[in-house]
Amino acid sequence: HAEFDTSEETEVPLTLEKALGHSATALVESVRCRRIKLARKTVMVTRRLKKEEVIKEVEHLQRLVQYLPVD
Repeated sequence: HAEFDTSEETEVPLTLEKALGHSATALVESVRCRRIKLARKTVMVTRRLKKEEVIKEVEHLQRLVQYLPVD
């Protein structure tokens, strides 16, 4: 859990640790927010990307959370 002041709401302080993997349309990185380790996934949006595919990506990320080690 991390709390931010109102002045910090526009930019969450993430520190890049390393790239975890990538595909033709996405990049997954290990980042740290203060002392909390997170995975950040950046998806390159194209006109061919459908809403259903984005929803499926979110479902995959939600399942991934249960396997992340707690530091």
